Amino acid sequence: MLSFSLSASKTKLQLPVCKVFSNKKKLKNNPGKIFMSKDLTKANHAIVKALIPLRKTKKVNSFWTQNGTVFAKKGSEDDPNRVRSPAEAIEMFGA
Repeated sequence: MLSFSLSASKTKLQLPVCKVFSNKKKLKNNPGKIFMSKDLTKANHAIVKALIPLRKTKKVNSFWTQNGTVFAKKGSEDDPNRVRSPAEAIEMFGA
């Protein structure tokens, strides 16, 4: 079983990866915009990096990865859009 460390103050917890990632949906819509990400490919990392400032300026409501694909939503009630490149993210949500 895989596990990773989560530091909270001086306490170090050992949690199974499957338990942590199965509960990550509880972070959805949190006011601090805390998120978790798995190891991303260079391409997906670049897309996420382009989406972060768009979310901070409220041009993107949320984004996530699922099965190696990046999705983003402009508004909370909007359908998700697949984002294939940083340029596409800016084109779809930046203007």
